[in-house]
Amino acid sequence: MEKHLPEELADRAQCLERECLDLRRTHRHMKQFVLTVNKDNQVALNLLDSDRRPRIFLGLEPDGLPRLRLQDKDGNSLFQAPMEPNPTLPSLLKP
Repeated sequence: MEKHLPEELADRAQCLERECLDLRRTHRHMKQFVLTVNKDNQVALNLLDSDRRPRIFLGLEPDGLPRLRLQDKDGNSLFQAPMEPNPTLPSLLKP
């Protein structure tokens, strides 16, 4: 390991702090995306609100059909495609 003078270490620490802050700013919205792959290789993309509740689901159901679902903050379905008479939570969102 290289030996550095205290001033050099302070400069490097400040540089790292700036880089970390820049990364946080750049990727702050990415915290709300969740990519899910379960043991059956079903894939889904979920968009979460600021309270980390699922609001948009785009993925495949167990039968292989694609599903798009928009939910309110309480998890109630606002829109779902394909349409179902009694929509349920997409399987990848179930606890």
